[in-house]
Amino acid sequence: PPRPDPGQRRSPSHPSDLPECFYCHEKGHFIRDCFRLQRKNRRTGSLRQPRRGWSCPHPGG
Repeated sequence: PPRPDPGQRRSPSHPSDLPECFYCHEKGHFIRDCFRLQRKNRRTGSLRQPRRGWSCPHPGG
């Protein structure tokens, strides 16, 4: 039988070629693109950046 050419790649539509998310374990995306993780972070507020500001300890200063 002929050997497959190592330069050939399988089509990305093959299920084993799809990336698997380490968070939800669904195939087709990475953890950085995980909808479940983003939704969880939105609920907990962990994506919010702390606001930077200043305050004056003395009135009128």
